[in-house]
Amino acid sequence: RGAALVRGSVLPFALIVSLAADLAITNSMSESNALPPSEYSVLTPRTDDPTVAFLRERIVRDGTRRDRVELLGLGYHWQNAAMSHGFEDVLGFNPVRGARYSSMVGAGDIALVGARRFPPSFPSYRSPLADILGLRFIVTGVPISEIDQRLKAGDLTEIASFGENRVYENPRALPRARIVPRAAPFDPSVVLRGFPEDFDPARLVLVDGPVPTRTSEGVARIVRYTSNLVEVETETVSGGIMVLADAWHPWWVARIAGQVIPIRRAYGVVRAVEVPAGKATVTFTFEPFAGALKQLTRS
Repeated sequence: RGAALVRGSVLPFALIVSLAADLAITNSMSESNALPPSEYSVLTPRTDDPTVAFLRERIVRDGTRRDRVELLGLGYHWQNAAMSHGFEDVLGFNPVRGARYSSMVGAGDIALVGARRFPPSFPSYRSPLADILGLRFIVTGVPISEIDQRLKAGDLTEIASFGENRVYENPRALPRARIVPRAAPFDPSVVLRGFPEDFDPARLVLVDGPVPTRTSEGVARIVRYTSNLVEVETETVSGGIMVLADAWHPWWVARIAGQVIPIRRAYGVVRAVEVPAGKATVTFTFEPFAGALKQLTRS
């Protein structure tokens, strides 16, 4: 019986040793978990970090603009600074960030400068997709020419520096919500080849599926914006396409006057809807349970 007890205790003991070894190896001290608290002060809500203070002052959130940022090569903990302070980071961690978004934008772990990818669809900060997403401020720990070698003089403007941190502005960043006067089909080859050199996203929207027939000039204004609900007021002469440059996801639902309307994927990554002539209010709601159930019943 004693031998049986010994044999019975071997497996639990081996499991404990294995778990302890795994914890020791995978959770050993690193820049992510073993620096003094002062190194993480930028993450505190009331931080006096000058870079954070500058962004808070410059970022615009109004009826059309919701400026996005990119925090690059500032240290691993800076990847969480956007969440701590409510900055909308193009490369930030996002639980519903889709595979196409990640591949088209080059999203990933970019704590290190050399980890920033520039895929064909986002070959430079001077590119249509950067403008479509409203990427206005890029903060780096090195001169941006060391990161993006395609940039030319004047493409971005260095507007501030705080120690090693440099803040650059993209003056071509487009509004978050806007009416686009023309529409054309989105070519999936953009993911591999990039957008045409003469492409102007301010004048032309590329959408999945049939091209809308009603297009005209107009205005769009954000009247409410939360993590799971967005309301946009639109006004057009004869109807048109309203782009909301937030990531497309199948669990978002759009309604006008209580009626569900299709959400089109625009430019391969963001949302667009058709709006009627005159004034209208488009309400986007994030409905994960209904959306997941719908996907399950279709599969």
